Amino acid sequence: MRLRYRVSQALQIAGGAAMMVGFVMLNRNHDVPFGVLIATGVLLVATGFVYGILALRCPHCGLKLAWYAYSKLPAGESTRWLDQASKCPRCGSDPSQSTPRYDPDDSFEP
Repeated sequence: MRLRYRVSQALQIAGGAAMMVGFVMLNRNHDVPFGVLIATGVLLVATGFVYGILALRCPHCGLKLAWYAYSKLPAGESTRWLDQASKCPRCGSDPSQSTPRYDPDDSFEP
């Protein structure tokens, strides 16, 4: 889970940096269309956010941890909680363990 969180953060930071460079260079009257760099930055930030929402799940109960953090916790605590999460708020298991999820309703019948 930590790697997925880091990838999500890296995408968002890279997007922010791309937008910042695009805005700075846009005001310097260059012939290069820096609007493309700004649009790419927005796309990277959005991709990082959506990836974090979809990829950060509890391996035991399937709770979307990033969605939980962004929607249930106060604004300043969500990122810190995601970085230091030691147990799932729904089932209490350690989300960093990669044990497969067992669903009793999902039985295999040949």
